[in-house]
Amino acid sequence: MRRTRLLSVLLGALACAGLVALAATTATPAPQKFDFYSGGPYHAGVPKPSDILGYEPGTFHTTWGNMERVLDAIQRARPERVKREPFGRTVESRERSLFIVSAPENLAKLDAIRAGNEKLADPRGVSQGEIDKLTRELPVTVWLNYSIPTATSASSPGSTRTARGTPSTGRSSSSARSPGASAAGARTTSSIPTATRSP
Repeated sequence: MRRTRLLSVLLGALACAGLVALAATTATPAPQKFDFYSGGPYHAGVPKPSDILGYEPGTFHTTWGNMERVLDAIQRARPERVKREPFGRTVESRERSLFIVSAPENLAKLDAIRAGNEKLADPRGVSQGEIDKLTRELPVTVWLNYSIPTATSASSPGSTRTARGTPSTGRSSSSARSPGASAAGARTTSSIPTATRSP
């Protein structure tokens, strides 16, 4: 009886060891490196953040000043598609601004787009006919907030990569376009408040 019990324990231990060894040999492969820009095409004149910084965003801490260098370069590359609007200062006296990306025709009527969105946000006193017209004619507005506390470092790589471009898919005239996208799309306007981090 003692021998049977000992044999059972040994066989159980061997089975467990075999399962552990099998699990180790069939481990999940390492994830593939994510390519942020694989969905292009992009406008050739718009630099990648890594072209300006000398490293891939997220692999090294990006200071506020370097983030601004990237955003300024993107704006210089496609000034017809990017508008910067200051809206205040940080406690460190740095300018805060919106980095607005859209088709030139949307940037030209930005005040009208804002007024229409304000009516939709509070439709009291707005006729159903006007609401229907606004929802049909206004471009989609997307607000991406990269203005986060100074102790967090994700806003710079996120904002600079996003500002460089959301790739165009070519499937629809209403797909989002950015300064880095190769074709102009008139149905989306994006606002990116710039980060307010310490250098």
